[in-house]
Amino acid sequence: MPFGSANGVYSYQIAEKDRGTRQTLAVMAQLVNQSLLDPYVREFTKEAVKFANPRDNLELAQTIDGYLRDHFEFFRDPSGIELIHTPHYMVQEIEKHGNFTANINGYFRADCDDFSILAASMAKASGMPAVFVVYAFPQTDNEYAHVFTMSKVNDQWYPYDRNVQYPPSGVKPSRQEVYPI
Repeated sequence: MPFGSANGVYSYQIAEKDRGTRQTLAVMAQLVNQSLLDPYVREFTKEAVKFANPRDNLELAQTIDGYLRDHFEFFRDPSGIELIHTPHYMVQEIEKHGNFTANINGYFRADCDDFSILAASMAKASGMPAVFVVYAFPQTDNEYAHVFTMSKVNDQWYPYDRNVQYPPSGVKPSRQEVYPI
């Protein structure tokens, strides 16, 4: 079970290999689904997509993706610690560092699991189903090393992926798994 505090940051010891990946994905999915009941996160999402057509899922997905690319920077977790941030905390940090009305871009710095959590929260808050996808690569000894979110847009899945490290140029994932949220 994760150890967390009121500040919206969770840390926990994870099992090894695939079991640990699934444990992390379960915590991530729980945080996403809890965020759907958080008026702060829902209002933030509404503000972020206010110029998108609310009946056009592709336009909503592209708007969310663009917003996150402008407001999220990749930064690794501390060595030996898995950190996961709540959507509420990430939204607060983005707003703290920016201003919608002044068109100043706030940002949040974290790794791919946090980006995936916020993308899934915003997609689901906008009415689109979402899943997490994890990748393993040959250079990671076939262990899962990257996660991203996909949301259902019409009959296709739209990817939200901010991490520029994976997949490495020209390297195909050695395996992947889809985790429902």
